[in-house]
Amino acid sequence: CDKVFRCARLLVPFDYSRPAWRRFSLPVIELPATHPAERIGALLVNPGGPGGSGVAYALQARTEIAAPVRARFDIVGFDPRGVGGSEPAVHCLTGPQLDTYFATDDTPTSAAQDGPIVAESRLFARGCEQNSGALLRYVGTRNAARDMDVLRAALGQAKLTYLGKSYGTYLGTWYARLFPSHVRALVLDGAIDPASSGLSMNAVQAQGFEVALRAFIANCEAASGCPLGHAGVAGGVTRIQSLLTRATAHPLANELDSQPANGAMLLNGIATALYNQAYWGTLRSALAAAFGGNGTVLVELANALFERSSSGQYSNLADAETAVDCLDRPWPRSLATWRSAAAAAGRAAPVFGQAIMWGSLACAYWPVPS
Repeated sequence: CDKVFRCARLLVPFDYSRPAWRRFSLPVIELPATHPAERIGALLVNPGGPGGSGVAYALQARTEIAAPVRARFDIVGFDPRGVGGSEPAVHCLTGPQLDTYFATDDTPTSAAQDGPIVAESRLFARGCEQNSGALLRYVGTRNAARDMDVLRAALGQAKLTYLGKSYGTYLGTWYARLFPSHVRALVLDGAIDPASSGLSMNAVQAQGFEVALRAFIANCEAASGCPLGHAGVAGGVTRIQSLLTRATAHPLANELDSQPANGAMLLNGIATALYNQAYWGTLRSALAAAFGGNGTVLVELANALFERSSSGQYSNLADAETAVDCLDRPWPRSLATWRSAAAAAGRAAPVFGQAIMWGSLACAYWPVPS
């Protein structure tokens, strides 16, 4: 398939305590080693998320994986249970519903202003229960790690060689915990602390984005024509915060479609560009346009983050990410606890803290226990 790749599907149990019951069918793709005579084995890859497609990542192997590694390993990607091409997959909201969800203000400044994000989070959890309720207790990382061991065996590997990034490090850590004697080598890139709570994981991620934003601002201000001016990193942060506040009250122009170029969407667009320094030039241009009243490029970046097509359709990335996150760790049910955590995150990470903390609020209303 796809010219030089090989494709298959892997059947795994819904419930490993009842292996004869229902099954997930997971897509698997393999890029054969370029030097078969020197082949070591298969390298299983996961790009993160949760909800990221390992198949899509493996399809980019020739640009993502170094040539010496591809020479000696077959590169293998799979979509974890509930993700992407998994049958069945988790689905929660429609495209228009997700448009509203992602554009909802997630930086309320008082309890009186958190009504919209609370309502949208309840709607998300309810949509997952209605559309994928039978899957929700079976899609967690522990089961995905068990699926990886089935895949290891199906590939004919006595031990697993694995590359996981971001959330993929948590998946790799679970594998090592469950199957320590089956590990050949693991690369865990951008490691998540497996012992952290959901709220503390959000706080750390927000601080990470804040570090990346400040690095971008410093780089921008060191060159001529920076749209943030040259008032130092703190001044650049203030300009961006002011832009987001204005866009929340009065959305910018969006030449794509009817999506609002409001503060929530602009912040998501900024976050997208901070994943990779290769996008810093695009972010400079996008911010210049936004300060001029046009938020189109930042909306485009936000849509790329959420895997929204130009027709308004989404992959199930957000659905699967929420389903796995809500199952993997305990989350508080008290709204007062979320308000306190969001306030603390906002103090530690002024641009991203509140938004990232409130972004997991659906887990407070999740229909199955973690």
